[in-house]
Amino acid sequence: MRPFSAPLVAAVALLAPSLGWAQSMTPTAVLTTQPQGGDTRARVVMDEASELTVDVRNNTSSGSPLFRRINEVWFALPSGYIPLASIPPPGWTVDYIASERWVIFYNQDSCNGSGDYGLGQDESARFVLRVVPPTSNNDQNNERFVASQTFARDTCAGGDFTTSVATSAASWSRSGLYTQVDVRPRVMGVGGDIDARMVVENRTGTNHNNTTVEGPSTGAGAVTFQVVDTEPTPFRMNIANRNAGVYSARVRTGSAGTLVARVRGVSGNGNTVSPSMDARMVNVGRSRWPWTWTPTTRSTTRPCGCGSR
Repeated sequence: MRPFSAPLVAAVALLAPSLGWAQSMTPTAVLTTQPQGGDTRARVVMDEASELTVDVRNNTSSGSPLFRRINEVWFALPSGYIPLASIPPPGWTVDYIASERWVIFYNQDSCNGSGDYGLGQDESARFVLRVVPPTSNNDQNNERFVASQTFARDTCAGGDFTTSVATSAASWSRSGLYTQVDVRPRVMGVGGDIDARMVVENRTGTNHNNTTVEGPSTGAGAVTFQVVDTEPTPFRMNIANRNAGVYSARVRTGSAGTLVARVRGVSGNGNTVSPSMDARMVNVGRSRWPWTWTPTTRSTTRPCGCGSR
């Protein structure tokens, strides 16, 4: 590989702002974790098979003499995490080194192919890591990949990338509560009632008192509704560690359309929450079938077939 002059690289870096380049002049990969559903940040659940979605973007300027493409990404999970079979994006494969908590993605494009390989300038790929996080007493809101062992690289031209694991955008939360919700019926007329049953599991290592359920709120759809009854009353429970609390709510619909109710569990002190969970869709004021059936009468008179006499 031809060596580059350090003064030349420094000079180009100084010129970059005046040239309007937003990218780095050294190989840099930007990691961004993605929230799911109604959450504002990415979340995984303690002691539960969870999916952590991470976008990786090549932030290296193609005008840099150090420009490289990303065709390999190594994620080093925090201590206590167990890697599971993960989902590679199209054109990538995945491998694991469980003893080091590494999840490794490889781009399948050939280094000697006719086209480009991997991720070029400002190109990104979305990686879904399936993991089982460890247990603690409360939510952990600053989870990060291991900085010294998480990196992207170009195995064709050679060279590793600096990764942005220290930024808040690359962090996520490890939740100690897990919520499930079921609603019935799922088809009704306007003014009908929906019964929602919510189960909040305490996955932490300690008890959580006065735990409640926020919602149901509208996750999707335009149906208006009003909560008319809840159990227990007051709507709070003390949930021991490794146990669950069962809550119910009756909701009265006020308009037609579709409704997806969204809920989440919250501990009494607010320090432990579950990811937001969406119920299955409810159809209000609409027929389940695109046609209607109108009964008709059928004659039961039998012709005599005897003709005139």
